[in-house]
Amino acid sequence: MTPKQYREFYIGCVKLYGVIDSDNAFDIFKHYYPEAEKKSFIKDLSTRFDKFTHTYSIWKTRKRNLYLIVEDFLDSESIDAILGLQKDKDYYIPKTYDKFLNHSSYNYWEQYNNKEVKELKKILRNNGRGNTDLCVTTIFYDFQSLSYYDGNDPLTMTLKRLLFWGFEFDFETTQKVVGIIQALYNNTRLWVNRGYTPSELLKKHGPINLNKTELSLGPNIKEMFYNGEIDIDDYIQGVLNNDLPQSMKESLLKELIAIKKEIDDSKA
Repeated sequence: MTPKQYREFYIGCVKLYGVIDSDNAFDIFKHYYPEAEKKSFIKDLSTRFDKFTHTYSIWKTRKRNLYLIVEDFLDSESIDAILGLQKDKDYYIPKTYDKFLNHSSYNYWEQYNNKEVKELKKILRNNGRGNTDLCVTTIFYDFQSLSYYDGNDPLTMTLKRLLFWGFEFDFETTQKVVGIIQALYNNTRLWVNRGYTPSELLKKHGPINLNKTELSLGPNIKEMFYNGEIDIDDYIQGVLNNDLPQSMKESLLKELIAIKKEIDDSKA
């Protein structure tokens, strides 16, 4: 094995798993290079210890005394958090080495989800400003790296980011965006899933309770309620009749009712 082969493999691990210990990394390496020897693998890994690149770094933690291949997780707390979420999950190992190296890239994700990505970009172009390609790329990396790691579910995380970027959607468009985001997330290879997509895990292990999504209204939409551009009673009725996840519906209704009370009080 050459240093270039090792380095190429480390980057592949980082892109697909985010964090992985040396033992599991070697098992996967041997899957593609059956003639590989663990001693040589660990020796190369050791020479890279604490040598950071823009793509990966090698750490040896106090708790585990293991080398970890890491991207974006630069403290033991972050490493512990993602390893806790990865726990008891199998490693997704693509059939070919080329897929291992590229399967979790943005380009592959965009091509695989071509219909949804195009639809989302079209909606963003029609409802805001800025570089829509950059927005969607950022959403992909948010899905892959953050997910439930930081306590935010993917829908809330993405919708909040879109609002922060200045996008404002009416209720019907919000429904479309939510559906697209959920579909894209379900087909994203996640670090917390050790490379599996949520859809693949669902097939392997059955339903997972994701019904904890909350949705918040943007400031511009609120202003439209206050000045009468949008009828808040009609909007509330639309939420009641919609098949949004229950927790999302509850969070919207709670906020809408509070706004309606403020509007009614101001008219009294």
